[in-house]
Amino acid sequence: MTDLVSKFDPSYIPDLMSDSIIIDIASQNLLSGYVVFVKVNSKVNWLTSLVGDFNKIESNHKGTLIFLTSEVMPSQITMKLTDFILPYDVQFFAINLLEDSRLSQIEKLYTATLTSKLAGTSAIIAKNLAVSDLYYNGRQVAKDILAEDFAGHKFDRAVWETQIQFVLPIVETVREKLIAHNLIALKKLLPVADEFGKFLENPWDMELRHLHYYGGNDKVFSQNDWDILELVYRIRNDLSHLDTIDVDRLEKIFDLAD
Repeated sequence: MTDLVSKFDPSYIPDLMSDSIIIDIASQNLLSGYVVFVKVNSKVNWLTSLVGDFNKIESNHKGTLIFLTSEVMPSQITMKLTDFILPYDVQFFAINLLEDSRLSQIEKLYTATLTSKLAGTSAIIAKNLAVSDLYYNGRQVAKDILAEDFAGHKFDRAVWETQIQFVLPIVETVREKLIAHNLIALKKLLPVADEFGKFLENPWDMELRHLHYYGGNDKVFSQNDWDILELVYRIRNDLSHLDTIDVDRLEKIFDLAD
């Protein structure tokens, strides 16, 4: 504890007459204004008495000590980290770490969200994951950082969930724009019953598969609109089948969000 406190106050000299160092630290308010997280890797038989000593000092300025341990502790002094730190907290932390990266704003948000899904409540893991390379080469970065905790299927699931969250709203917006751009031509194709017996009378009710099938056969779209439709149609189809999309296509869909 002496080494820990010296980082906050290099001039600190322990009071050898004090009952314990932790009482000395608390009574002098040496951690005032700080919340200090201490990861405990060893057995914690001493921790109960240490926390008890710290709590003996009644002061609003003694600071806060939070010990992170997997050991079973008396219930009156323990809490679950997951009850206090949410994925949004980790996401907010990550987006701040990415502030000066070369990523666009939506790419930063995407990377921060993926970071929060992979890091859980660990600020240390989040700090290492929240880099632009996680966006460009996510699997390798996650593998390097998570080491033995890396699991390919969990990583793929986290990427898929993040892409669902960011990509599908863009896909829907693009669908609406394509209909608006080609409304008159699409009206000429209707009414029609699709392969499932759904009767289509209004172009706004046409899903991507309808636009792709009926619009493609009748060459309704310009080459540019058709290329965009092909992109979002394939992406929507892949995500629907639990597949993830690569960075090249992710960048293309993010460009359509601008």
